[in-house]
Amino acid sequence: MITKNVTDEAKISKKATADDTGLYTCHAKWKETLKIIEKQVTVADPFSSHLFTIEPQSRIFEGDDFIIRCTVQISSLILSDTKTELTITKGTTMITKNVTDEAKISKKATADDTGLYTCHAKWKETLKIIEKQVTVAVPVSKPSLRLTAFNSIVAQGDRLQLTCAVVRGSWPIIYTFYKGTPEKYLHQSILNATAGVYIIPSADTADSGEYFCRAENNAGVKHRCERSQNININVKGTKAMWLKYYLQRILVPLLLLLSSIFLIYVIVQYRKNRRRKIMTQQNQGSVKENNVVVYSKVKEKAHPNEEEDTFNIPSSKGTGTDSECDCEIN
Repeated sequence: MITKNVTDEAKISKKATADDTGLYTCHAKWKETLKIIEKQVTVADPFSSHLFTIEPQSRIFEGDDFIIRCTVQISSLILSDTKTELTITKGTTMITKNVTDEAKISKKATADDTGLYTCHAKWKETLKIIEKQVTVAVPVSKPSLRLTAFNSIVAQGDRLQLTCAVVRGSWPIIYTFYKGTPEKYLHQSILNATAGVYIIPSADTADSGEYFCRAENNAGVKHRCERSQNININVKGTKAMWLKYYLQRILVPLLLLLSSIFLIYVIVQYRKNRRRKIMTQQNQGSVKENNVVVYSKVKEKAHPNEEEDTFNIPSSKGTGTDSECDCEIN
């Protein structure tokens, strides 16, 4: 039962939807008298056709002609001048909007075109939505081979790790590592990642040589494969390993210690010499100021022609009072 009234009218008013399609019955009862009238109601879809197509329909590769088309047709049963509104969005971003029977986008496919696209068709209060996921396949870029060792020198027994990495490329990517020639590979892995790793737990002198890697995927009209640069690895023996340990753990710290001691010694000697020079200059200035010539009479002349005997007596350092004195000796 939808509604029931005890008046001369029962009424329902709402916006029609597809769920309203069905058989409706009106029951009119007065005492023992009952009248029933039935009506079949069919709510027609205003859109006789609503299509959302993306080309190419199969896998889309970077550089392909990429076309998105959203179309709609109004049912011939509807007599209205109201236009249909078509909108194409990627995620939550609107790309285009038209009030015609078609919305279209045409461009060259790139990696950024990957995402969820939606076609919105709206007529009055009726809204129809169709979604499609688009994935643009991107060929692998030229890989780069890296080694976790300084200057490509590895000591015997060290852990050797090679990393083959690409900047871009659709997954899955096949990473293959080689030594010397491409006839036989050392390691291969298929990953949903932008890098593959090859590890030698304990390197030996036999692992010395030239290495390279390849990265490949099926992101093009044909299979795409790129080769990295070559790197040369030199695995040193136990003697070289001991020398490396000696240089890193003993000699370098010892040289740093001796350098520090020598620097301290130079600074101390410089300060001592400077202090000694300042004291010498001060002493020389004091002696020059306090030296006074004193003439003393030793004895009286015994003869008029006899010369006076005199001698100089340097005074001691001044005390700030008398700087000169006369002494007479009988």
